[in-house]
Amino acid sequence: MNRILFTCLLLLLVAGTLCGQTSDTGCNLAREKAPAIRGVKLGMTADELHMLLPGIREDYKDILVSARKFPEFGAASLTANIVDKDIEGFNFRLFDDHVVQYNVYYRGPNSVPRGPNWPNTEDLIARFADTYHLPGPANWLADSGSKVLKCKGFEVRISAVSGAQIMVNEPGNPWIAEQKKRRDAYEEQLRRDFKP
Repeated sequence: MNRILFTCLLLLLVAGTLCGQTSDTGCNLAREKAPAIRGVKLGMTADELHMLLPGIREDYKDILVSARKFPEFGAASLTANIVDKDIEGFNFRLFDDHVVQYNVYYRGPNSVPRGPNWPNTEDLIARFADTYHLPGPANWLADSGSKVLKCKGFEVRISAVSGAQIMVNEPGNPWIAEQKKRRDAYEEQLRRDFKP
């Protein structure tokens, strides 16, 4: 009886270990290890982006000041159209003047000049992972027509539809909770100030 119980426990332990190894598709990289594409990285300020990249609107400071108030409560979007043989442009999501997400749009088969076509997303992921020292394609999960790598300090999403598109963001978008808190406080203040 003890031998059967021991054998069952041993089999459960081995099965649990194997399942744990095959289902672990995340990565433990911290935010500091997030890709810095053309020098762009999470946490940068709008001033740093403006100095680094041409093509950001000159009135970006006005956009940031406006974003502090209703209805954005700290969230702002900026774009940079750049002249690069590989990249067509960037989109940035900032919160309190710091980059919390950025998208990179690479030239594709319909671009002028033309960029590469990626019929196999895994090939693009392998190239990207090698360049930015990230886990390979086996660690990326399929999600709505793209592949995503969920790391401890950041997430990366890659799509190869009409050229490569890369999105790097903070995991779980924690800034959204702060934005909601500010919106709720604003609405509460409006209710307090209301005079029937």
